[in-house]
Amino acid sequence: MRLIYSISTTPNREFLKDKLAKQILIWKKSITLAKQFYPITLWTDEVGAAILGDLVDEVKILKKDTENYLWCEPKYEAMLEEDISNSIFIDGDVFLAEPLKFSPDKDIWFEHLEKNTFQYAYQRAISCFDVSDISSKHKFWHPSLFGSCNVGILRFSSDEVMKSFRDTFYILKEHYFKNVVQNTPMKVPEMVMEEYGLSCLIEYYQWTWEALNEQNSYVHMCGSEKYKAGFLKLIS
Repeated sequence: MRLIYSISTTPNREFLKDKLAKQILIWKKSITLAKQFYPITLWTDEVGAAILGDLVDEVKILKKDTENYLWCEPKYEAMLEEDISNSIFIDGDVFLAEPLKFSPDKDIWFEHLEKNTFQYAYQRAISCFDVSDISSKHKFWHPSLFGSCNVGILRFSSDEVMKSFRDTFYILKEHYFKNVVQNTPMKVPEMVMEEYGLSCLIEYYQWTWEALNEQNSYVHMCGSEKYKAGFLKLIS
C-alpha cells in the first residue's frame, strides 16, 4: 500500500492564509512518521514540492484547474490519477504510530464518525445546503442524517466507490457556489461537501464501512487545535 498526501500551499480560506509556516511544520512531522511504514506520493504545488519533496518517494504537481479551487481539492485531483487498489489517502495532520489496520470486505474505510461535533459544526450548514430542490435533483442527498464521516484517512474498495465519492464532492461544490454561498453560516462548507456527502452516499448505496480510529492508534489533529503553540512545540 502507498500513502497519498495532497497539499496546497495556496489555500482559498482566509483563516488558513496566515498559517502556512505552522502547516509546513505539521506536514513535515506527519510525513516523517508515516514514511517509517509506507512509501509516499505527494500531490502538491511547486512551493510544496520544494519544501517537502525530499521527504517523500514521489512528487506529482497539482494542476489546480477547476473554478473556485478549494483547500481540500488536491485530494480529489489526485484520486483520478492513482491506483485505488493500492492507495490510502491521508491528510497532513494525521500522525501514524504504526501501519494502519483495515478490516476486510468493506466498501470504504474512513478516519472516524463525527458525532460529538455534529450538532454545532454541521447541522445548520446542512440546512443551508438543503435548498433549490437538491433532494429531487440528486437522489443521494439526505438532509437529516446524524453524523458525518471524517475523511482524514480514506481507502476505497474499488474505482466505482471512489468515483461516486469524488463526483458527489463536485456536485455539492457546484451546488454550494450556485445556490448556497451567500447563506451558509459555516466557516468550512467543504466539510459538508466531503464528510456529510460521504454519509449520504453510505446511506443511499448501503455501503459497508469502517471507522479506522476504532482499531488504530494514530492521532488526527483535525481543526484548530493543531495550531496551538503547545502542540507545535511538541512536534518541533
